[in-house]
Amino acid sequence: MNTSLIFEHDSVPVGIDSCTSATVCGARPMFIGELEPVLGLKLEGATNTSIPIVGRGTLLLTFVDDAGQTHQHKVHNAYYAPRLKLTLLSPRQWSNQGPKKGRSADPVRTTVLCGDKVKLHFEKDCIKTIDYDAQLQIPLLMTKPGYKSFSTHLCSQHLTAREARIRPTALTIGNVELPAGSVLRHQEDRELIKSDVF
Repeated sequence: MNTSLIFEHDSVPVGIDSCTSATVCGARPMFIGELEPVLGLKLEGATNTSIPIVGRGTLLLTFVDDAGQTHQHKVHNAYYAPRLKLTLLSPRQWSNQGPKKGRSADPVRTTVLCGDKVKLHFEKDCIKTIDYDAQLQIPLLMTKPGYKSFSTHLCSQHLTAREARIRPTALTIGNVELPAGSVLRHQEDRELIKSDVF
């Protein structure tokens, strides 16, 4: 009997916040390419707290829809705030960018189901059902588990996927074997972007 097991080690929660004016992320590995430095910009929360924003770049969002298909979406001009624990995705910013340059995107919209579930509609006939977090008062999307581990391993070895042609090594802690990259985290330490989430 063959059994497949996905070890949930690098999924990142993404809050779909219709009240935020721009997408803000605290997880540097979710960005592709270099970040443009940003000075004097802060994310202001509903509780009169603020978090400094240090960069801007392209966020790569990877998740699996209800049909089991993997989707990758780029969100350009997303902000990087290293102290932010939860990525806040602006549906307005996401839908305005479109899947391809010169083509408008299908609108991203959410519909509440049964009080604790939300359906995210995107692209053509794609649906992702996600949980509604009553404490944060936003729907939470989890990125696809495992999609970063091999890339993280290659980067640590200064290799590209083509050069590697190898499987990532594993790390064993106690009786648990973790794929490469699963415990290594990349941390970097006058306008306001508003959010009611934190």
